[in-house]
Amino acid sequence: MPGTMPYSLEKGPYLSVMEDFASTTDHMVQTLQQMRQGVPVSDNPVVASPSLDAGPYDKKARVQHVNADWFGMRQQSSGAWSAQPPFDPLTNPTTGFWLHWYGDAEAIFRATMIRGIEVALGLDHGEEIPSRPRRSWPMQFLWKCPQPWYEGWVAWQQHGKGADGGQVTVLFATPGHGEGIRNSPLLPAGAKAQPGYEVEPASSSGRNGMWVITHAYQEPRLTPTTVPTGMGAWPTVTTIGSAYRSRGPVVCVAPAEGEGGVLPDGRPFEVAP
Repeated sequence: MPGTMPYSLEKGPYLSVMEDFASTTDHMVQTLQQMRQGVPVSDNPVVASPSLDAGPYDKKARVQHVNADWFGMRQQSSGAWSAQPPFDPLTNPTTGFWLHWYGDAEAIFRATMIRGIEVALGLDHGEEIPSRPRRSWPMQFLWKCPQPWYEGWVAWQQHGKGADGGQVTVLFATPGHGEGIRNSPLLPAGAKAQPGYEVEPASSSGRNGMWVITHAYQEPRLTPTTVPTGMGAWPTVTTIGSAYRSRGPVVCVAPAEGEGGVLPDGRPFEVAP
């Protein structure tokens, strides 16, 4: 999740590189071992991939982004990273840059990765990794926000036989981080399109793709209520967000990679020098 996220579902550069890295069995095994052993997520080779240097962060900034923004960790004067401080409603009410939420984001991310890779390799949870895993299913990674709290999802589908007879989808669902969702999938008038952006795409011939289909415009609206409450009653109301009215034609848009989409040829994982 580098930078803006104007759509509610994204892949973007980070997850594109994660997918390419996970396209080989050895890389999946390596990551599963690291996740199980508690190796910091920011030490994974994906974070160091030079193919991400074209984005808003270099390697050092990516480590900072993952540790501080994603997981709420604090960097000591020595340069070492420590776990996020305990919850405090005044001094530490949130984890990282996730708005209005505090929790163990690092543990959720780690457990989701472990479960997803175990499924892809055909392993029971916690099972010792054999020299030759039973299978090596492709993995797809997606990120969805905003929502009230952090969740990880793992889904899979077997559609054939053998090592490549299925696929695994891993979804990270997180609170927002302050960047508003664009009220239209279309670029604002006069804005320059970034690579990957296309309106009403016709072909799905690329190795990768991600389309959003919705009304052209979403308008927030107030929902007044006159429901009475008893004397001294303060009911708790939980809501995910504002009420909206959608209008305009239903359009299909391929988001730009820099705004959460994916390039037709993806973004490769590269070994850091």
